[in-house]
Amino acid sequence: MTPTPSYAARRAGYFAASALTAAAGTAAMAVNLAPLGLGGAAAVALAALCLWWISLGLWSAVIGFALTLRAPLPASVPPAPAAQRTAILVPVYNEDCDEVFAGVRATYESLARTGRLDQFDVFVLSDSTDPAIRHAETAAWEAACRDLDAGGRLFYRHRDDNRGRKAGNIADWVRRWGGAYEAFVILDADSIMSGACLAALADRLAAAPRAAIIQTLPLAVGQRSIFGRAVQFSHRLAGPLLARGQAWWQGPDSNYFGHNAIVRTRAFAAHCGLPTLDGAPPSGGDILSHDFIEAACLRRAGWTIHAAPDLPGSYERAPENLIDYAIRDRRWIQGNLQHLALVGARGFAPMSRFHILTGILAYAMSPLWLALLLIATPILSTDDGAGGGALPALALAAPVLAMLALPRVLGAIALRRRYPKARRGRLVRDVAGELALSALLAPTLMLLHSYFIAANFAGRAVDWRPQRRTAHGLAWTEAFARCAACTIAGTVWGGVVFATAPTAGLYLLPVLAGLGLAVPLAVWTSRTPAKPDFLPIPEDIAPPAEIAAFERARASAAEGDRAAAVPGGAMAAVARSA
Repeated sequence: MTPTPSYAARRAGYFAASALTAAAGTAAMAVNLAPLGLGGAAAVALAALCLWWISLGLWSAVIGFALTLRAPLPASVPPAPAAQRTAILVPVYNEDCDEVFAGVRATYESLARTGRLDQFDVFVLSDSTDPAIRHAETAAWEAACRDLDAGGRLFYRHRDDNRGRKAGNIADWVRRWGGAYEAFVILDADSIMSGACLAALADRLAAAPRAAIIQTLPLAVGQRSIFGRAVQFSHRLAGPLLARGQAWWQGPDSNYFGHNAIVRTRAFAAHCGLPTLDGAPPSGGDILSHDFIEAACLRRAGWTIHAAPDLPGSYERAPENLIDYAIRDRRWIQGNLQHLALVGARGFAPMSRFHILTGILAYAMSPLWLALLLIATPILSTDDGAGGGALPALALAAPVLAMLALPRVLGAIALRRRYPKARRGRLVRDVAGELALSALLAPTLMLLHSYFIAANFAGRAVDWRPQRRTAHGLAWTEAFARCAACTIAGTVWGGVVFATAPTAGLYLLPVLAGLGLAVPLAVWTSRTPAKPDFLPIPEDIAPPAEIAAFERARASAAEGDRAAAVPGGAMAAVARSA
């Protein structure tokens, strides 16, 4: 019998390593910064917190890399096939029907190939308010049922009263149909899962009677823009290592991301009825980021939450441009800041509180980084022209850059064998190019996140709007409206620094350039790259069957839309298919 690992010892080692790494980096900075007075001391204090934050991700990636080298494939024996009934839920809200049902079709067909389709039903749960979209959803569902012979297995439900948003949508399904299913898998509107992954999730949940949730690692795929492919590439490099390392030290206290996960119905029904927070939005009202809190409630009740980073076949799609990415973050920021009122809830496990706090810090770090850079600016100007700012600049930059780059480098090493031999030599160049692009985009996101947090505390709430998930080139007017403040801030900041301390301006050039070029960068990165193999991931080179099926369904739907837009085109399309 395999002994139960001591997660307490693992966590102690992980947190100690993270703290020691941050302390070493802070000490190196303190040697050069502390003698510079109050500003230097403030910079050291902020740098300590920022380095600790980076260290948490760094050590999860290092652990994940070590585990990957030791056992690239999962060594555990898969559990026996489960006979339980499982529902697959796809909540949607004014989404692109072609995209949604392309994913539903690909997932359904993949599940059918496993021979276990009779254990699953699929529910598309609509909260859409646009009558035209509701009509399109119904038509797309009817077509999918006909094409897939899925009558009685693929269901569509529209909810007129969409209170509670996504959480309310799921809760409504649990109340009305949940009793017929032992478990349900939640997919986002942009999710795709392989049948093998779905079957494995059901088997693992059945084999772990105290598990309430098993969370997979959804990989970003199918991105078409420069921005989307850069996000996809960085996630593919570092994501699996981070997830595997976190699963190693978190164990039964893992977290839940609200999609691409299987949930035990009776546990969810008993413990995940979330309250409405007191007061008006943004701090009150519906809990927007409900997933972390649902996991905390389940853990409080004695259920366990597990991660399954070893299961392939879990995919999602990321926003295709900087503006849509920031808009999504704006909603997540409001939801995560609501957790300030919940982190101290009675009975939550320590690891649940840790997850909630890290969710808050994921965005709160942006104003802290901004404060550090603003404080560092006059420090870097010290003895300008004589090179006096060089040591403080190196002390600030070197540890940060090394710690940010290492997870990607380790990920590239771990993934190298998944690329054809002729392509491996370009992997180093691709990693360097993605790091450079991310470094230019990061200052704009830092400033936007800082503004979003300030707006949240000023009482400005976000509306519930559908997320744009497809690639489309940004217009200059939209980019200017959204990013002009960043460009102005970078230009003014850079002008003052270069006018008073040119050497300091050179040290801050990556930040100042990223801000000053925010508008053209947003426009350029929203475009399709000139070369189709720009920053490829293994799934681009050898697409899994369900991703290839999704792309075919998406292309077919797009062709139908184009034909319908031309007089006589729809009839021609029908004639071609006859």
